[in-house]
Amino acid sequence: MEWWVLEDFELVLEIPHTVQQSMSSESRPVLGHTIPAFEVLWHNGSSFTAIYLGLCWAREYYDRMGHSCAYSVAMFVDPCIALTWIEKYWDPDLVMDVKNNIKSLMEEYRAEKPHLAPQQATCPQHHGTTLATKYGLPGMKQTAAPKAQIPLHFGR
Repeated sequence: MEWWVLEDFELVLEIPHTVQQSMSSESRPVLGHTIPAFEVLWHNGSSFTAIYLGLCWAREYYDRMGHSCAYSVAMFVDPCIALTWIEKYWDPDLVMDVKNNIKSLMEEYRAEKPHLAPQQATCPQHHGTTLATKYGLPGMKQTAAPKAQIPLHFGR
């Protein structure tokens, strides 16, 4: 077989191989990376007729993912992705749908768990045994964590 033929195979299979490796168990796959991986595969591999049939099969599964908000929620809770992929590559209408779905899920969860209202975190007290007490370090005798404001993705 000629080397140029092998180089063509390498070119055609590079994208599917990279996506497959990112989703393999050895790379610790994460649900939130599924949609970006499928989109990279579809957009970068669709010009190769040699893998078109495989891409059609992958597209069928990608379309099924659209019926579940689990993937967009998984991206949202992943600090490496959050909403950046969705906002950068999806249509504005879909971005708004995702934000509304996530907001709705958050409100539903909060309604089910009213006793989990945000509280001020406190440090545990060890009367008479803390380093601050033992060594007379008044600056370390803080009993409550400083108040911090957490910015909301979905302001109200």
